[in-house]
This record gives sequence, C-alpha cells and structure tokens, in this order.
Amino acid sequence: MTVDYTTATGIVLGTSALALGTVGSLCGSQLAQDTGCPSLPRGYGLVFMVVGYGSLVPVLACIVAAMVDAHKSRRESIALLSKRQYTVFYRGECISARLAVYVYVGHFLSCWTSGLWQYAVPFLLGKLAPAAPVMLLPLTSAAGLVPIMPLLAQYVDATDRWRLVRATVVTGPVLSAFGAMCMTGLASADAEPWLQALALGGTCLCGALVGAVRNLHTLALEKDWVIELALVSQTPLAAWNITLRQIDLATRLVAPIAFSALLGVAVDSASPWRLWLAVVVLWQVFLTPLRLATLRDVYVLCPALQAKTLSITAEFSSAQYGALAAAFVRHPTCLVAVSSGLLAMTVLCDGHRATAAYLAQRGLLPWDLGGLGGAAMGLGGTLAFPWLLSCLHPVEKLGLGAVWWYLATLLPVGLLCVHAASALGDRLLVASVAVSQAARLCTDLAQLQTMQEWVESDRRGAINGLQTTVKAACCLVMLLVETALGSPDKFHLLVGLSIATTAVAAIVFTRWYALYV
Repeated sequence: MTVDYTTATGIVLGTSALALGTVGSLCGSQLAQDTGCPSLPRGYGLVFMVVGYGSLVPVLACIVAAMVDAHKSRRESIALLSKRQYTVFYRGECISARLAVYVYVGHFLSCWTSGLWQYAVPFLLGKLAPAAPVMLLPLTSAAGLVPIMPLLAQYVDATDRWRLVRATVVTGPVLSAFGAMCMTGLASADAEPWLQALALGGTCLCGALVGAVRNLHTLALEKDWVIELALVSQTPLAAWNITLRQIDLATRLVAPIAFSALLGVAVDSASPWRLWLAVVVLWQVFLTPLRLATLRDVYVLCPALQAKTLSITAEFSSAQYGALAAAFVRHPTCLVAVSSGLLAMTVLCDGHRATAAYLAQRGLLPWDLGGLGGAAMGLGGTLAFPWLLSCLHPVEKLGLGAVWWYLATLLPVGLLCVHAASALGDRLLVASVAVSQAARLCTDLAQLQTMQEWVESDRRGAINGLQTTVKAACCLVMLLVETALGSPDKFHLLVGLSIATTAVAAIVFTRWYALYV
C-alpha cells in the first residue's frame, strides 16, 4: 500500500508531538538535573506534556486506519455475500477505514481547536477587558453571520471542494492568531483608550470571522462531503451524521475541562494569560497540517468529490444576496430551515449564559449548571436516534415526532422555573434541561438529514447557507432580548419565550410535513 499524505504527515507530526511531550516530562520535572535537560519554567513542563501526548491521539487513529486498510488490501478474496460493512476500493486498495477515520479525525481536530477557542476567548476578554459588555462578543459573532454567511456559502456550489475546505482550514488559524495579537493589545496598561477600544474591536471582529469560517467549513463537510461519502461507501447518512455529532458533543465536554485544567497550572509569570492564549493558538497551528492531510486524502480517495460541475458563479453584491434569499424562500425546505432557526432561539440548552447566570444566583456551583449533563444527554440522544429512525421511518416522520417530543420535555422546565423555590427544585430544573437535550439532538439530526436529502446537489451551499443565516438571526434576536432583560430575576421571561419559539418551530415543521410529505 502506498503511503498517503496523512500517514506521512502523521509520522512527522507524531514524532514532533512525542518529542514535545518527552521534553515536558523530562525538563519540567525533578529529573531535569539528572538527565542534563535544561529546566523549564514552572508549569511549562505539564503544558508541553498535555499538548505533545494529546496530539498523538488523532495521529495514532490515522495510522491504525491505514494499517487496517493495508491488511484488508492484502487479502486475496472478498466474501461477496457477507453482510458486513461494504468495502470501498480505490485503485485496487481498500480505503474503507481511512475514508471514515480521516473524515472523523479532521472533524475532531476542527471541533477541538474551535472548542478551545470558543471557551478561551470570552474568559480572556473578561480578564483583560472587564469593562467590556459581556454580550459584546456573542452579539458581534451572530450579527456578523447574517450579512456574510449567504455570500460565503455560495462558494460551496461555485468552487472546487478541496480548494474551499483548504481555504477554511488555513484561514481559521490565521484569524485566531490576529485575534490573539489584538488581545495582547488589551493587556497594555500604557495604551491610549482609543487603542484599547481598537484592540477590543479587532478581537470581536476576528472572533466573528473565525465563527463564519467555522460555519462555512462545517456546512461544506456536513451538507456536501458527507452526502457523497455516504453514496460511495453505501453507508446510511444517519450513521455519518451521528458519529460527527458525537464527536462534536465529546469535544464540547472535554475542551472546557482541558482549558480549566490549564488555568489551574501554576506558572512563574505575572501574566499567565499569555501562556493560556499561546497554548490555544499554537495548538491549533500545530494540528493544522494533519487536518489538511486528512481532508486532502479523503478528496483524493473519493473520486465522487472531485467530479463536480461548477455551473454557478459566486459574487459579492446586494443583488446576489437578494437573489439567494428569494431562491431560499421558494425552496421546499424553507420551512424546515425556519423551524431549525426557531429551535436555536432558546436559553434552555446546555451551558447557556443566561441559564448559568440564573442558577449561579440560586447558589449552584459551575459544575452544577447542566452543561456537562446536557452534553451527556445529547450523546444519549444520538444513541437513541437509530432506534427511533427504525420505528418512525422515514426521517421526516421522525423529525415531526422529535420536535413535539422536545416541546413536551420543555414544559416541566417552565413549571419548575416559575415555582422552584428550593434547592431540590433548582436541581430538578437543571435535570429537566439536561434531559431535554436528548430530544433536541434527535430533532437536530432529523432536520439535518432532511436538508441533506431534499436539497439539490448544485444548491447545497446556497440553501444551507441561508439556513445558517436564519439560525444566526434567531440567535441574534434572543441575545438582544437577553441584553434588554439583563437581570437573572427575569429568567422566567426568557424561559417563556424559549418555550413559545419552540412551539412555533413545531407548528412550522408540522405545516411543512403536511405540505410536502
């Protein structure tokens, strides 16, 4: 078997990661004097170990996948009547394991670096610019997506798949580095106020652009690449979607824990935030070659991804924006996209800022705020989705049942929010929000697969880009309402609005089901 780009990159990156971890374990411990290794500043050894040894996990996954395919390629026969997973070949070599693992590793690296960035930036802004409004960064990110996302998403239809994904993978770390430089400007005590305001604006702008690039990358992977890969591998779309969502939830669980552990490392520095920021940005840069290699190999190994007719020309203009919006309104999936956007207009989700502030006021510790429980229940929802799909087939019927199921799980939350006056009531509220995430994930997966199956191959970017825009607009409205209400004492109003928008989302999806299914 020939050595692909991922294997070669993995060997180089794995060697570097192993060396980094070894340096951290030797030079950052009491063994430094015995081994002749120069002693590292306090805390740096542990950071080197975490980054180095942690980076070995995706590398080993890719190498194992290559070894599995090599073993299958050496077999002289294939059981044609076997009920085992369909085997994919490329130029006489088995590529089934690599095709799946490379996609999952690339998605994991994207989620991991994005998760660290999303968790670190608001925390560091709170440290470096305590006078800045808390909602400034999320408002900027949501407001930035509304005008730019439809125009960016059209390039999914008008550009070669690999060129687009390569651009998103490379652009993300560059924007993160610029955002980090802007944050260092916030820490300058001698800077003029207008310079600090400029640095704050640059940080928020870079954060919004990073979010737009991340959404574009996710759109291209989930709404375009996965469909072609499912056809080639003869694997159900649900299997790909479930695994990708499980990776997303797992990183959402682990990334905050990893960054919190980094905050607990004692360092000999008056500005420990510089180390925290450097780890987030440099780890992202360090893993970028492996992200590029995995996705490039997937593109090369799957000729269906290369066979794309570019019959659409993308352009940045207000007229083009209007044309895209008009086409979206006329498309059969418009109501599905509106329902999906309304579901995002809620504070009853894991780790939401308003929910955390309300429960913190009630005296609950941060780890009791339901973020971990919600993500864990979301993982449970992904495990239940295949069974539910087998019972309520096709996926449109499951989507209809799931959205009403989700609404039903939120009704106890509303009652508990109004009447909770004890510690037990508060914990029941947290548990109810967490349990509702299983229904929420099933609804999301059903609507995702519906969009994948109903959107034409040459309009995936345009239609799904407007869906992302609708979701961003709904999130923006909710953020503005949160800002206007402000006090956690008015949390019950946000809960009422969340339940109302969920009810409207269920009605909209029911209307779509009655019209088109």
